[in-house]
Amino acid sequence: MLLLYFKEPMNSGPLKGYRMNPEDFGVMLDEYYRARGWDERTAVPLKETLIKLDLAEVAEELEKRGFYGSP
Repeated sequence: MLLLYFKEPMNSGPLKGYRMNPEDFGVMLDEYYRARGWDERTAVPLKETLIKLDLAEVAEELEKRGFYGSP
């Protein structure tokens, strides 16, 4: 998935030769999801986030489809 892009060093730009540590990328990705109100495991917006954005109907549909159930 996204981690595939970080296996090889950057080949151009100011970060040429830099290769991101996959663990660091995972930490950053979790922080990104938290900051946006998304589930860190599934990357699906949290029900509360959708309601705050006046998208309760989307939250209801995702709930019907099992996105907010137990893993």
